[in-house]
Amino acid sequence: MDTKVNFLVQYLSDDENYPRLMQAIKNQGHVAVGCDYIPFESGEYNQFGPAECVTFFGSLGFARQLQRTKPWVPGPFCNFSNFKCSTYRAYWSKYLWNNRVIFLPYAEFKYRIIDVLNYFGIDYYNYNNPWSLFIRPDDGFKTFTGQVIDSKSYSSDFRYLDSRCKPDTLICVSPTKTPLMEWRVFCKDREIICGSQYRIKGRLETTEVEGLPEAVTNYLQQVLDEVAWLPERLYVVDIGVREVFRLPKLTEKLNFDSIGTPSAEYGVIELNSWSCSGMYKCNVDKIVAAAATVAMQEYQDVNQV
Repeated sequence: MDTKVNFLVQYLSDDENYPRLMQAIKNQGHVAVGCDYIPFESGEYNQFGPAECVTFFGSLGFARQLQRTKPWVPGPFCNFSNFKCSTYRAYWSKYLWNNRVIFLPYAEFKYRIIDVLNYFGIDYYNYNNPWSLFIRPDDGFKTFTGQVIDSKSYSSDFRYLDSRCKPDTLICVSPTKTPLMEWRVFCKDREIICGSQYRIKGRLETTEVEGLPEAVTNYLQQVLDEVAWLPERLYVVDIGVREVFRLPKLTEKLNFDSIGTPSAEYGVIELNSWSCSGMYKCNVDKIVAAAATVAMQEYQDVNQV
């Protein structure tokens, strides 16, 4: 039986991982086909037959279109329903970075913003104490990018949100709590596959080397061992830490011993889909190998091979 997995990969000119990903797929003996995607325009995407084993890497919009129009198994690893905040918070709330949140429709949030601030212990009328809130959509499709609104710029912040949200768009609101560092971690079932640091103090800033600090690995593995529910077999976890003794230099190769001091506070920022998450400096060979393994297993299960 043919054990090759077909990968449809969206071409992203600004993604340095695209050539690495294509080469890793081919090196492992699978089929890699690049493809452009034009949002809001339908495409045939007949690179593979309907009965073939096909999976995908690319954008959320492309993944959703493929799920709607193609019978491929497994297709994109992107269960939109399970990546809703309100879904995974039901099972992961103990571990989440922002553990005080409110869900409400966008129009109600605008109308009741003072009540929301009061709920979080923030005085809207105390001009000597600037406030800020973090807003993100509930849906797994990420209707808009998570946004901070604050007392200094909330008029312009609301103009942006008005352009992205419908009155009934369900949003998740929390006080701002910016991690000092963030890591992206690709996971298979309850196993950590690979990861890399990708933000410092809220800014996109990657290391030059792949890998996770031991303390981050230990924290996430404990979460995976304890949590009762997983969004799907392949998924991505973003981890944040608020306090460390010192920041490692970006040139230090996996020298993260200072991270994980007793004062360090870890938390899960969010869960994301395997097929549609940026890889940064993660090990693409390991990502491809895990995707191929699970894709073939699901294909064989469905087709009773």
